[in-house]
Amino acid sequence: VKWGEPSFAPAKPRVGSSVRLQERADGDVALMFICHTGLVERFRDLYGDALTLEGNRAIVLSPGEELPADALKHCIAMALTYHLGKRK
Repeated sequence: VKWGEPSFAPAKPRVGSSVRLQERADGDVALMFICHTGLVERFRDLYGDALTLEGNRAIVLSPGEELPADALKHCIAMALTYHLGKRK
């Protein structure tokens, strides 16, 4: 839990970046990422047509809309292994 919100971190240190779930007042849910990683820009390049992205921090999901499961899985995996990709 970070800032009172569910947070998921890599199993090992220095492997990736955390992902936080944030409930919005309008009922949306945002997957929050650390803004300076550039992850959301990469998500935009890969899945800009499939995901609703907010600035450089979030993927926003709305209730009642179909979840783009494959894109979400890939984006979450990219975040949780972020530092591994920087080493290449």
